[in-house]
Amino acid sequence: MHKTIRDHLNDSLEDLGEKDFKKFKTKLCDRKEEPRIRKGAIEGADNLDLTEKLISTYTEQGAVKIAIEILESIGCTQEASGLKQNAGFHEQGAGGAAGGAAGGAAAAATGLHMVDGQHFIDRHRAALIERVSQVECILDRLLQMGVITQMSYSDVVAETSSMRMMRRLLTGPMTASGNRGKDVLCGILQELEPYLMDDLRSQ
Repeated sequence: MHKTIRDHLNDSLEDLGEKDFKKFKTKLCDRKEEPRIRKGAIEGADNLDLTEKLISTYTEQGAVKIAIEILESIGCTQEASGLKQNAGFHEQGAGGAAGGAAGGAAAAATGLHMVDGQHFIDRHRAALIERVSQVECILDRLLQMGVITQMSYSDVVAETSSMRMMRRLLTGPMTASGNRGKDVLCGILQELEPYLMDDLRSQ
């Protein structure tokens, strides 16, 4: 059976010994960038619980990026390398975020979604407007991660169709958020609409 990113992330955490797993959780809670995971939220958590918490907070791509950073920082380079390979995390993406992305931008590596100087979101804007269906779920994630404001959220959901909502989102809040915000959106889309994203990436 084909393993998902969630499976690979869980496997990497499961491979850690008790001491390294404790170090991982401590490093995770020590992160200053928002959104943060508080100590109380993962106290007593096993690898499955921690995997779900990482993904629900940062999306799949963001969770992988952060997990790799922490694994490397605690000396678990073999596990970090394995996760990079298994989850398809490219070095150019990791390098693009070396400065430490703040806020919701932690959900994806800056530069990972650039093609010939154009961001994936801009390159496929028309297709995303036409084909994205789970717009309200996407908006919920963007709001939770601080990429869009409550006012922007309300403006977009007031539109009467998915296409109109996506058009409003991409021409307004996402333009204002820049490439780092668009990186976050890519991570959310990959999680919620993976088949659409795979199709667009193959074009």
